[in-house]
Amino acid sequence: MVEETFEKKIGEALEKNVPTPEEGEKSAEDGSPPSPKPLLYRLKLDYSGENVYAWSPDETVFEPGAFVVIPTRYGVDAACVICSTKMPSCVKHEDIVIVRRRLSDADMQKRETLKTKATAAGKIFQEKTAQYNLIMKLVSAHHLFDELKLLFLFNADTRIDFRELVKDLTTALRTRVELWQISARDETRIIGGVGMCGRSFCCCAISNKLNPVSIRMAKAQNLSLFSGTCDKLRCCLSHEYEWYEKARSKLPPEGLRLNYDGTNFRIAEINLVKQTIQMRGEDGRVLEVPSKRFVRDDNVWAIR
Repeated sequence: MVEETFEKKIGEALEKNVPTPEEGEKSAEDGSPPSPKPLLYRLKLDYSGENVYAWSPDETVFEPGAFVVIPTRYGVDAACVICSTKMPSCVKHEDIVIVRRRLSDADMQKRETLKTKATAAGKIFQEKTAQYNLIMKLVSAHHLFDELKLLFLFNADTRIDFRELVKDLTTALRTRVELWQISARDETRIIGGVGMCGRSFCCCAISNKLNPVSIRMAKAQNLSLFSGTCDKLRCCLSHEYEWYEKARSKLPPEGLRLNYDGTNFRIAEINLVKQTIQMRGEDGRVLEVPSKRFVRDDNVWAIR
């Protein structure tokens, strides 16, 4: 019921603050700015690398670097303010959480104390996994701010049955314990780093949403199958895939044969970036023709 009320409140606030055409015309006439949408904040959970969008119902302004308390999928916790933003098109109303409060100076000291406890708990975690002969790579250990709960994010090659380990950790640490098995891509997103392009990993700098990356995406861009630090196909393959597919749909396919300059040619290669098409003729000639010269009439390709 609380979640439904908040979602309704967010929707009403968004609708209320979107200027109507009449308001826009009035603003243009008198020079006053149109009513803005409610300000959202992009927050980050440093222990999981996840981004969260939050809204302050009392319109409190939070500067970048400030810490606030919000509900997360792990529990009520502290998150760092990255920036303010208007309603992004990729965010649904139900994904927006409410900011409960800003962390005070005393809260910040408590946060540092909890980080120290989490570090110590991580060492105990590693000792226990060795005791149970479990091959589990600890990626992050974190103590929730407003709940008595310890999180352990780990990576493993196979599915791990850690029920007995959780019981042992709960007894040793005297608090509630949750273990989350994450993928190699999640691990790389949390740790971060620099890719072969010289820029920060896409999963850290561009988006924390790990979209599927397939072999088809590499083939569509005429790229070899190259993997990232996580040993999976690089995320950047998915960023331009849609553009390549759209551009390729407007051009003849590779292998197509057509007559040009009195010779039969076969399309050997299409370079979408240079916007050129390479053709090989039966007479041994190799031509590189601008793609804009290819036209299709009644589903028949020709060069004009």
